[in-house]
Amino acid sequence: MDKNEPLIDMMGILTDAMNRMNANLQLINKSLVEIKSKLDVRASPAPPESPPHAIWGQITITSIPTLIKEANPNRKEIVVTNSSSTTLFVGTSDQVTTETGDNPGYEVLAQGSFYGDYKGDIYGVIETGSVTITYWEE
Repeated sequence: MDKNEPLIDMMGILTDAMNRMNANLQLINKSLVEIKSKLDVRASPAPPESPPHAIWGQITITSIPTLIKEANPNRKEIVVTNSSSTTLFVGTSDQVTTETGDNPGYEVLAQGSFYGDYKGDIYGVIETGSVTITYWEE
């Protein structure tokens, strides 16, 4: 018996196994091609739809307290986004002030957001000038 015979036998077994695996992979690939041809594949999926009950809008805020969004007992969440370069102050009444006033509101920094599940009125005010903020309510 040649000392290389076991090695040659093992190579034959491995070659047979690789050939069977290759045949199985070809069958799998063929099946995948058939499945793909039956699917409605689009280049880019449609964006998800906003919930029908979501409300969003924009409002201009000045140095006079302004109602951003009225009370809503069904509110799940509200997001107020301050895309300006000025700090916005939000509060629960028309008496909200900036940080130097008697009734300072919650500070929403420039380019920042405020969010929560508060169901009451939300007011906003800034030091000077005017800014447009965006709100989203669900």
